[in-house]
Amino acid sequence: MSILTRILGLDSKPSAETEEKRGQYVAPSKFAAYLGLGTKAGVSVSEEGSMALSAVYSCVRLISSSLASLDLHLHRVNGSQREIATDHPLYQIVNSTPSEAMTAFDFWESIISDALLHGKGFALIERGEITGRPVQLHLLTANKMKQHVHQGQVTYTHQDMPEHIFPEDLLIIRCFRGVSPIRQHMEGIGLAMAAQEFASRYYGSGGNVGGVLSTDRALTNEQYERLRQSWQMTTVAWATPTRWPSLSTASSTSHECEHGRERVHQSAGPRGPRGCPDLPSAPVHDWP
Repeated sequence: MSILTRILGLDSKPSAETEEKRGQYVAPSKFAAYLGLGTKAGVSVSEEGSMALSAVYSCVRLISSSLASLDLHLHRVNGSQREIATDHPLYQIVNSTPSEAMTAFDFWESIISDALLHGKGFALIERGEITGRPVQLHLLTANKMKQHVHQGQVTYTHQDMPEHIFPEDLLIIRCFRGVSPIRQHMEGIGLAMAAQEFASRYYGSGGNVGGVLSTDRALTNEQYERLRQSWQMTTVAWATPTRWPSLSTASSTSHECEHGRERVHQSAGPRGPRGCPDLPSAPVHDWP
C-alpha cells in the first residue's frame, strides 16, 4: 500500500460498488461471462464496443474506407481479351447504387467494416420478380445474423426476419477464416481498454498531487490516520477533494509512470502496418 493511499485511507482492494461503477466497457462479471465477453482485465469487450478504442477504430476505418474507395469492375472475357462489362446489370449495383438508401462507397465501407469486426459482413440480394436478376443489395446487421446447418444445408436467420435465408440470396464478405478478430484478440483489447480507463480516471481525479508534507521519521498507522484527519479538517473549505498532498517520501509508482508513457504512445496517432496504431502493451513492472 502506497503512502498516499494510506493518508487518504483508501483500501487497495476495490469494493463491489467500485467495480460496478467502472467505465462503459465493464459489464457484471457473470453476465459478461455468459455472453463470452468478459476478460481477465475485468473489462467486457464487444465488437461494436471495441470501436471506442482508438487503435481498433483507426484500423477498421482505414482498411474499410480504403477498400471502399477502389473501383470494383466487372470484366467480360472474350477469348484472350478482357474488357470492363459496363453494360452488365450488376455493374451499376456494385459501382454506383447498391440500394436506394446507400451509395457504393457507404455500402462497401459498411459491409467490410462488419467483416473486420464480426468476421462476416452480410447483404441481402433483392431480385427482380420477372428476371430473377439482382436489383439491389440491402445491408444486414452482422450481429443479428446466425448460421444454421441442417442435413448439410447451410442457412442463415436474421433477428428481424422470420424466414431462413439461403446462401445464394446473400452477399457474404468474410474476414480471415470468417471469425471475429475482436473475439480472437479479446484479452489484448480488454487490457488496452482497462489501461485507457485507468489513465482517464487517474488524471480525471487529479492524479498529480497538490502539495508535499515532509517528515524526517517513519509514521505509525495511528499517526497516518491523525495526519489524514487533521488535513481534511483544515483544508475541507478550500481543497479539492481529489487533490491531496503526499509525503516527501512518496512518489509515483511504476504502474502510474508506465501508464503515463502509454498515453504518450497512444496519442502519437496512427502508425505501423497500414497506418494503424499498436495496442498499448501490458505495463512493465520494476522488480526488486
